[in-house]
Amino acid sequence: MKTNKLVYALSGFLVLSTLLFGNAVSADNNNSKRDDDKQEKKEMKNNVDMPTLSVSLSQNGKVNVSGAKVTAVSGNTVNAATTWGSMSLNWQLNVGSDTKINKRFDGRGSLSEIVVGHTISFQGNLATNSSASPIIVNATHIKDWSVQKPTPVKRSIEGTIESVGGVSLPSTMVVKDGDKNFTVSISADTLIVNSVWVRTPFSSLKVGDKVKVYGDVNVDASTVNAIFIRDASLGI
Repeated sequence: MKTNKLVYALSGFLVLSTLLFGNAVSADNNNSKRDDDKQEKKEMKNNVDMPTLSVSLSQNGKVNVSGAKVTAVSGNTVNAATTWGSMSLNWQLNVGSDTKINKRFDGRGSLSEIVVGHTISFQGNLATNSSASPIIVNATHIKDWSVQKPTPVKRSIEGTIESVGGVSLPSTMVVKDGDKNFTVSISADTLIVNSVWVRTPFSSLKVGDKVKVYGDVNVDASTVNAIFIRDASLGI
């Protein structure tokens, strides 16, 4: 009952905010018209732009917020605010072991990465002990748009060595794959072979060589932690 009263109270606030600031906020009192799965995908989709500020609230207590600013983090609690001009809603997110946390590019994130000032989107359910301020939400999904580093994926790049950083390991080299330059980190554990698959020392890699590099590739940051390098220009 208390949750329903809070929903109706917030609905009034959202309607007022909509009249003043446009359709950035909405109150949905007809559950049959909402597809929560589609809404979650829409709100939490992989997008390189910062999210539009929006608040959506269902009659059954489901909350969907985009573009909130983190104001405090303490233990398993994240406080955030959504502000339209002089009007503001304060949120308290309870983060549990089953709360999904993602980074801006949808890589897996963690609570420890969320700090004051970050922009987040979140979904969850109104807590039974919630109040008008802060509004307490048991979060099911949080996306931190301010943590921009995507999770590296294992894949290969192939191109020409543009430069080599040094003569001893660990070291780096720059490989041009198409029109993109990747900085490749090479360690003592990186396996380097020539064109006929014979192991070769790092010192044999030269500018202009054609290489294939396999490892943890971060496309956005243009970096590769090399696991395996094959120099097709050696051993011919």
